[in-house]
Amino acid sequence: MNETDKLLISISDKINKLIGRNDALNKEIGIYRRKAEELENTIKDKNIEIGNLTEQNNILKISKAVRTEEGAVDTKKRINELVREIDKCIGLLNK
Repeated sequence: MNETDKLLISISDKINKLIGRNDALNKEIGIYRRKAEELENTIKDKNIEIGNLTEQNNILKISKAVRTEEGAVDTKKRINELVREIDKCIGLLNK
């Protein structure tokens, strides 16, 4: 076998190794992309949860005000409006 043949075989081996490494790296990239997508979804879910908890907190504050001001019809109406608004938002999020 002459030098040219040895070089061609060596280059061919190196190309095959590079192809294998490229495939492995592409699989790894796919894994990281899926993880990033999962994390983005988690962030979205947590943001929604934060929004819901903020609304619940507001409702609790208003309900506390109602307890201290018994018979405050306007406050009760506002609570009902907020609850309906929350229900609409949840309905939109679930679509």
